[in-house]
Amino acid sequence: MPLELEAQSTETPEPALSSKCYPVSTLPVEIIAEIFQAFLPSYPDAPTFNDKFASPFALGHICGQWRRIALSTPSLWRAVRIPSSDIHIEKLTSSVEAIRCFLDRSDDYSLSIQIYGTPRHGHVAAMFDAILPYAPRFQFLTLDVDAAIADQLFVTEMPLLRGVEVVGWPENRGDLQDGPPISFLKAPLLSGLSIWDLKIGTPLPYMQFTALNFMVYPPPACALVLEHTHNLVFLRLCLQPGDAITSLPVLP
Repeated sequence: MPLELEAQSTETPEPALSSKCYPVSTLPVEIIAEIFQAFLPSYPDAPTFNDKFASPFALGHICGQWRRIALSTPSLWRAVRIPSSDIHIEKLTSSVEAIRCFLDRSDDYSLSIQIYGTPRHGHVAAMFDAILPYAPRFQFLTLDVDAAIADQLFVTEMPLLRGVEVVGWPENRGDLQDGPPISFLKAPLLSGLSIWDLKIGTPLPYMQFTALNFMVYPPPACALVLEHTHNLVFLRLCLQPGDAITSLPVLP
């Protein structure tokens, strides 16, 4: 067979060639979006913000079609984990804008947000300020706080909030009396609470809680709260070293 004819017989139009080599490209957009969702951690677990291999951003670097699908699928952008190692002070402004862009893509979905790092470093406060406008959609929240962040957080209306993990950073580490107070009086659906180094015994929606996790608290402080948590289903106590439980209230 002449070379010209052989070349013609083996030539395939680009769409067919793409479909043959990459069958996934022929799937309906809805199916590809479901595959993308399965690629990410199951909600409310969250992918790391700038992970190049396991975040929504990674899906946008395969091809133009996948990028368009990822950017137009709000459920991919409803959860994010922001460790302190991912935020560099010299790039703080661009990181804040990237987080806002990330959350804007989530449309009206409820959100799961995790921010880790000592508030004594400016990036935590900057990230908190960036996510605060989305508070009406917070459903699960993990956050390290100082007094300034706590003052804003505990008076913010969070109508969808169901679970929260908060670590306090008092001026003197380990001094609970100097730690930020905890309230969450504007979270009517809150049922799960995990706290560390925050004052307890201040007004809390005790009757709402079905799950509590207290990290490094003395038994008397725990007992004060447990007397009011009549709907509790799950409890985890991590006591201070050397503490012994002499008496705790009997739960129904």
